[in-house]
Amino acid sequence: MMNHINELLNETLVAEITSKNDAIKNNIEQQGVILFGSGNLGRKIASYFKSKSYKIECFVDNNDEKNNTIIDNIVVYSPKTAFEKFGTRNFTWVVTIWSPGHSFKKTYEQLNQLGVQNIVPVNNIFQIFSKDLLPYYHFQLPEYYHEAKEKINEAYSCLIDDESRVQYYKQLKARVGYSFNELPEATTYNQYFPEDIIQLSEPEIFLDCGAFTGDTLNDYLKYAKVPFKKYVCLEPDPQNLIALNNNIASKSLSNIQVIEIAVGNENAVLKFDATGGGGAGLSDTGSINVNCVRIDDFFNEEFTFMKFDIEGAELSALKGAYNTIHKYKPKLAVCIYHLPNDLWEIILYIKEQFPFYDLSVRTHQYDGLDFVLYAIPNSK
Repeated sequence: MMNHINELLNETLVAEITSKNDAIKNNIEQQGVILFGSGNLGRKIASYFKSKSYKIECFVDNNDEKNNTIIDNIVVYSPKTAFEKFGTRNFTWVVTIWSPGHSFKKTYEQLNQLGVQNIVPVNNIFQIFSKDLLPYYHFQLPEYYHEAKEKINEAYSCLIDDESRVQYYKQLKARVGYSFNELPEATTYNQYFPEDIIQLSEPEIFLDCGAFTGDTLNDYLKYAKVPFKKYVCLEPDPQNLIALNNNIASKSLSNIQVIEIAVGNENAVLKFDATGGGGAGLSDTGSINVNCVRIDDFFNEEFTFMKFDIEGAELSALKGAYNTIHKYKPKLAVCIYHLPNDLWEIILYIKEQFPFYDLSVRTHQYDGLDFVLYAIPNSK
């Protein structure tokens, strides 16, 4: 499939994506839009379109409580009502939802069954209006990936199994600018413990970087067939920390440690965007200060499993854990979907610095979210 990656990233196909985006932009400018999703992202896109004086006919939302309400001076309709009112007009229907649990493919099928034809995922909007809307998480222009073609091919070649290579290709294809319908099927259960990759044969000393409210702990208890010897939770967000501690207290478990810190490649007090949600992370414009530590300096623990889901700080944290990883060779589960170049830079860093690992990837959420790299020591 390496030739397919070269084909996907060649200048001709990049130009085709750009041409398609130009056509979408022209239709938005001439006809206007209907925005499917009236949450934070929908309101962000609506605000931007208003600033450009583009016509926004309505929000569309599956939440019945929002039907016939007004949000930011825009009326909200159910999908059926919106199609009955505007289905014969050539609006661009932009799906402005990008969050865990939402599947563009399912929304596309829902709208298509109603008769809607012109359905666009939000990644194309970020590309079309890149000067104003990018950077935003892992979204980038087709040219960005074309310029990184050599590194992407190298990262692809590091993956050891066919399923990983297929999933990597499909993730890349969606990011370049093809529809989210191109993404691999998501295994939304058993994240960090897929049985075809991870075998837990002995009690683990588990380091959970980005413990959130204890979702990974819950999965460990549900899917791991062996108990943990010790479980260390790292979570700097105050609201998440409360929920995490409540979750742990409800389970009457021992050998769990909760530490209110962030991890990276420096020991410092850093800004942190405390959202009280899954997107909380280190940020130059953060709302609070948190202690950030290097794992090598803070811990003296023989970790056997390390998980990183820390909103774009994964590569920095891996660098700060260099000695620990070299010494103990723990299993690694690392999110590679937060920043555009995480898709290859994290893979290449681990392969270069820790050649004793076999590398695989799996998709655990819809729409490009929760794409996880697994690094398993060759001998395990």
